Amino acid sequence: MESDMQHVREGSGIAPDDAQAPSAPLDRLLLLLACPACRGRVRLESAMPAIVCDACGVEYAIVDGVPIMVTISSQALLDSGREADATAGLPRHWWSVWFGRIVRATSFGGPTYDPGQEKRIRALIRELGEGANILDLGSGGRCWGSTVFGMDVDRFPHVSVVGDGHRLPFADGVLDGIICTGVLEHVNDADAVTREILRVLRSGGIAYVAVPFMQGYHPASGTHQDFRRLTHIGLQHLLCAFEQVDFGVSGGPSSSLAWILREYLAMLFVGSGRLYQIAYVVSGWLTSWIKYLDWVLVHRTAAHRIACGFYLLGRKPVLAPRDRA
Repeated sequence: MESDMQHVREGSGIAPDDAQAPSAPLDRLLLLLACPACRGRVRLESAMPAIVCDACGVEYAIVDGVPIMVTISSQALLDSGREADATAGLPRHWWSVWFGRIVRATSFGGPTYDPGQEKRIRALIRELGEGANILDLGSGGRCWGSTVFGMDVDRFPHVSVVGDGHRLPFADGVLDGIICTGVLEHVNDADAVTREILRVLRSGGIAYVAVPFMQGYHPASGTHQDFRRLTHIGLQHLLCAFEQVDFGVSGGPSSSLAWILREYLAMLFVGSGRLYQIAYVVSGWLTSWIKYLDWVLVHRTAAHRIACGFYLLGRKPVLAPRDRA
């Protein structure tokens, strides 16, 4: 994942399961997969090892038990929005390595405070039950348990399949639930990803989506890109095809202020590079307490005006028999 200075899901309030939990078994995953290029059925070619599409013949490598199901067009799309790393190629001094270790050991976490998000996600997993198939889209290194498959554009720990949200490597209607937090700001086409989420969910399936509003620029690990922010109305419009079950603020005005102050104070003293990263961490220590004021402000009627982010829990409509025909 990214450094503490630029983490995709900073301060999300999530405490995933034990880091040693295993990824989902490949044989169970195979029952759900489809070719991201043509949507055809796939099979395991154990001699290679690879996953092969019966329809178009495309082969997808399996690396350390993880299928790499990204098409050439998807990779080109991801590369088109990639931002160059300003610190790439710079020498790494021994003191910067030790400083990074100290930062990880003493960090107060990111500027966003939303303790309710973990509760909402775990409630969703419990509701769907032990036999459910749930996708954590853009999971990074998170692990929510045996019913949840992790998917990302890179091979992070606990990722069950590497894929692109614009062309999900799953068959139509095979998933019971989807978790998608802090992801849609990093994709090239949020509408396309939303359509894919709707496609792979079964009728009545549930999606939990959280997006930023008043947050600083934070390019994602794996894609190194950050495209958009959404208001409360913007998120509801994006997910208008879903029946809204729940909606609210995910990180309130205090989290927004803490994020902006962290960036502002760092920028005030240092321009860029590794010294800026150090200043960013130090300013984070100084401002981390501000986010906890959201314990009060997140419930205010006007909190949405400068909220740090929003979440929506939506259900895919169940089609009547005449609609299916």
